[in-house]
Amino acid sequence: MTEASARDYRPGSSTEGGLKVKRNLGGPALVVAVIALFVALGEGAVAAGIVPLARHAITARTASNALKLGGKTPAQLRKTLRGATGAQGPQGPQGPAGAQGPAGSNAVTLHTQTFTLNAAGSDGDSQDITASCGSGLKATGGGYAPDGTPGAEIDIFGFESRPTAADDGWSVFLENIDGSAAHGGTVYAVCIG
Repeated sequence: MTEASARDYRPGSSTEGGLKVKRNLGGPALVVAVIALFVALGEGAVAAGIVPLARHAITARTASNALKLGGKTPAQLRKTLRGATGAQGPQGPQGPAGAQGPAGSNAVTLHTQTFTLNAAGSDGDSQDITASCGSGLKATGGGYAPDGTPGAEIDIFGFESRPTAADDGWSVFLENIDGSAAHGGTVYAVCIG
């Protein structure tokens, strides 16, 4: 080396054809990246080595169990493990009596209210008719029926069949559509109390 070249010499640099070429070895970032690469490859290699062993252990255990069980499926085994139904056992002793229930009501009564609707087109051709249950009784159902005069069954329409607001009767809004005759019938309330 000449004196000038010794003075210009630095590690990682060289002179080629009169030009100085500096070599870049990467520094700390390269070292960290290489370490990360080896760690990643090492873990994958460990996992790649374990998975086939585990898979082999599972299949080996399954195969040995299948040999012990004669190659039967769990459903087939379940059927063979159950024997025939045995004889019915003796009847057990009678249990203690239950507590007394609340008193019931068998007082179902039918209450009625007759009605007459004027011919259609006149006052009184439609009305809200109520059959009342009476004191202390509650309505559970109701309805209406025409009185049986010819044409009444097709000339009287019921639009609203419902319990009263206090549930103590049944109301039906009725209308006579026959313009030539008045028709009547009965509203019913089925009550309990």
